[in-house]
Order: sequence, then C-alpha cells, then structure tokens
Amino acid sequence: MDSGFLLRHKDCVFVAACDVFKSRLDPAVPRLSQLGGGGKVDGYGDYRRILERKDIDAVLVTTPDHWHSPITVDACSAGKDVYVEKPISNTIPVAQKMVQAARQYNRVVQMGVQQREGEAFKEAAKLVQDGLLGK
Repeated sequence: MDSGFLLRHKDCVFVAACDVFKSRLDPAVPRLSQLGGGGKVDGYGDYRRILERKDIDAVLVTTPDHWHSPITVDACSAGKDVYVEKPISNTIPVAQKMVQAARQYNRVVQMGVQQREGEAFKEAAKLVQDGLLGK
C-alpha cells in the first residue's frame, strides 16, 4: 500500500481519503488514521472535496487508470502536488494534458514505478533484451 510507504516519512500525514464505494472508504479511513498515528482522517465520496481543502498540499492518486489524468490535472489546478500510480494514463494525449497542467501550475507530479525495479521485472527485462523470448 502506497500510503504505508509514504507514511514512513515523518512530514507526511494523511488527513483525507476518497472512494466512490462507501464499502471500501469506510474501512480505509480508520486504517489510514491508525497508520498515521491516530490523527483524524476525513472520508469523501468525491475527490473534488479533497481538492477544495486548503490544508492539503498533495494527493495520492490510486484510482483506475482512466481517472489518473483528470484527477491529476484537477489537483494541479487546485495547487496540489501529485503522486500518481502507473500507468500515468491510458492515452498519450491525456498524459500530455497532465504534463501541461504540472508545468502551467508549477506542481510536482511523480509517477510510481518502484515495482518495475523489483527483481522479477529486472529478470524479465533481461530475458527480452537477451533475445531468449524470440524477436
């Protein structure tokens, strides 16, 4: 879970979570609160409520792929930095919109790729690069 990784940093605090499915949101809120040291975490069914909050500096986007771009663009527009899961988007044009928004609003946007650094992915890449799977 990305939230657990991010919470290893003492300057990271989760104050809100969003999921359109209440059945997933309700158990996530107390879990995030507990992971973050017991502080209050507010739950929302609409991500725009999080973007409206002035006390939030950055957002973590772990939605289905087709939502990565719209939420990232909206977050940049709202003055938030973004950590977004891979893939960055599902088409090149919407990925370009994300880059444009990050530049226009001078925001930091990072895509998570740490899984690709795992040993299994490195081994698979080497098999392909060495031609062991064919042309």
